[in-house]
Amino acid sequence: MEYIPTYIKRKHQQEAIVYPHPDLASILVKTYGVLVYQEQIMQIASKIAGFSLGEADILRRAVSKKQEAVMEEQKGKFIDGCIGNGYDLSVAEELFAWIVKFSNYGFNRSHAVAYSKITYQLAYLKTHFPAAFFAELLSSSVNQHDKLQTYVREMKELQLTLLPPSINKSYGRYSVEGDCIRIGLLQIKGIGKQVVHEIVQARKERPFKNLFDFCLRISLKTVNRQTIELLVMSGAMDEFHGNRASLMATIDQAIEQGELFKEFQGQPRLFDDQIELEGEYVLIEDFTQIKKLADEKELLGIYVSDHPLTSYRKQLQRSGYIRLAHARKLIGKRNVKSAAVIQQIKTIRTKRGDPMAFLTLGDETGEMEAVVFPDLYRQINRWLKEELLVIMEGKIESRNQRIQWLLSSVELLSEEVLYKLTTGRLFIKISGNSSESELKKIKQIANHNPSNTPIIIFQEDTRRTYQLSEEYFIHPNRESIKNLETYFGKESVVFDSDKQ
Repeated sequence: MEYIPTYIKRKHQQEAIVYPHPDLASILVKTYGVLVYQEQIMQIASKIAGFSLGEADILRRAVSKKQEAVMEEQKGKFIDGCIGNGYDLSVAEELFAWIVKFSNYGFNRSHAVAYSKITYQLAYLKTHFPAAFFAELLSSSVNQHDKLQTYVREMKELQLTLLPPSINKSYGRYSVEGDCIRIGLLQIKGIGKQVVHEIVQARKERPFKNLFDFCLRISLKTVNRQTIELLVMSGAMDEFHGNRASLMATIDQAIEQGELFKEFQGQPRLFDDQIELEGEYVLIEDFTQIKKLADEKELLGIYVSDHPLTSYRKQLQRSGYIRLAHARKLIGKRNVKSAAVIQQIKTIRTKRGDPMAFLTLGDETGEMEAVVFPDLYRQINRWLKEELLVIMEGKIESRNQRIQWLLSSVELLSEEVLYKLTTGRLFIKISGNSSESELKKIKQIANHNPSNTPIIIFQEDTRRTYQLSEEYFIHPNRESIKNLETYFGKESVVFDSDKQ
């Protein structure tokens, strides 16, 4: 991969073409002196080391499959062959090392051409027809929840809206609906092709009016009670009635009416018009938002109508708990606090045999990996499980090009955390009205030191004070206070630690 920039620069004549050895010019001229294809390995081995094409193919396979033992054996033969053809030992060793380095990215030419063509076509479709592109991509990823979450996150970045499954609008696969993408019924866990076919065929004449109409017109042998429950829990029947608990409680009644009136559908003399059932839904308190979202995650693999943390976000932010997208920018910071859903847990044992865990955390803004070391794991392992809402604190680090959260504490998200009192206030004195540059500087410092302390601006000229919004809340540590004092002056920054 490191040679891609080199290839591009040389192709556009921004860099001179240099060959590892002049004798390789005829082999590498078409790729600007960069080793790109596996066939070039065979040509080099044949020309420089005197390999037969059969021997060169053995070297090619060893390099492409990273077979260390075979590569070591081939290295001796390659060097001996080079020396036998009059090349220096240093040249032979340098060329072989160069070939081994190539193994990190090399393909045979036919594969490279095919992949590049497909890549270009997909890139074109994604750029010019993003809704259709992602609809097909999501349809190919049914039951692959990790991929699904990645694609949905990228959709949000492209401002594409994902619509929930609909009993009247969804088909089996994901489909394009205006500028949006509608989830297909096959994405619902437990829904098969026969069920989808029955639903689509039954609604061809007209859409379903309500749950009673649905149970009248559908084959209840194909679409049974359990299937209807899945449709309700996934949100596919929300257009019938907004209360999912009420829909669930009404299923038996709707099925009974549907079975009863089906007998009259074949008697046109008695009923010249189509039978339309109007029933009353059972009055019952709706499921909690957490319950609804948990059902969506279980059946669809993703949260669709909302995210469990969205309704708590303001309270969390007041208490200093930041979003994961913000946390990813704070590499090296300690005591960073956030809230998330535990999406996946992987437990391992250290060399000493102590259990620890790796977590995949998620919120409205994305995902992040976290590490729970043995001491903390012993404290929380009894209640730690997937799909829990938690708050955590720790240090953000980048290891092996991956950003991780080294956790120092984890606890269940509770009302006590959400509604705890804000501690202290930070006053900043300015002359005249606060300028855009001053607010930008405050926000920059606050983003690097996020917490739950509000900032109060005191306008010296008018003797007025006002509090900045929650996005400016700050952690009043030495670093943030010093940065504010440097910008506004030491006498203009005052921290009041009394609880308000």
